[in-house]
Amino acid sequence: MNLCARIAVVATAALFVSNAPAQGIEIKGITLGEPESALERIYPVPGCEDVPTQFNVLGDRECRYPHSSYGGVDVQLTYYIFGGMIEAAYIYLKPDEFDAVIKAMQSRFGVPGSDRAEGVVTRAGVPYKNRLVSWKRGDGGIEGQRYSGTVSESVIRFFSSRYRAELAEREAAKNKASAGDL
Repeated sequence: MNLCARIAVVATAALFVSNAPAQGIEIKGITLGEPESALERIYPVPGCEDVPTQFNVLGDRECRYPHSSYGGVDVQLTYYIFGGMIEAAYIYLKPDEFDAVIKAMQSRFGVPGSDRAEGVVTRAGVPYKNRLVSWKRGDGGIEGQRYSGTVSESVIRFFSSRYRAELAEREAAKNKASAGDL
């Protein structure tokens, strides 16, 4: 095979690989990256609404399902939509159920890539041990925090790489706008 033919084969293969669909993260029958309409397969009652511009860092639209279950635990499940596509899902649960859900997730996703503890202290001075876990999956990931902003709520986030990039861009724009108000 001459050099030109080799280059053509390599270029064609690279084009094919780059256009291959990214390995998606699936949660409750919904694969991140699917259109918002995919939620209708799972949830007969729509729970979606536009997010006001001043609060849309997490998504343009959010779809809340407060009476869901995950890993045998009652949770609130919220999907975040960017540009009509489901790019993230957050599971909100009670901290005392966090370890049980993470254990159930390990049977599906394997051992987390990272599983660490860190100390946190409330404003009242009460110390807690926060657990942080994460998995890298395809073009995105999964992150869990036993205490997420408050000691009364845990969160597990499923997200695509597009979501991460969009979130970082929106947070930077929000911070820039806030800095202008100093």
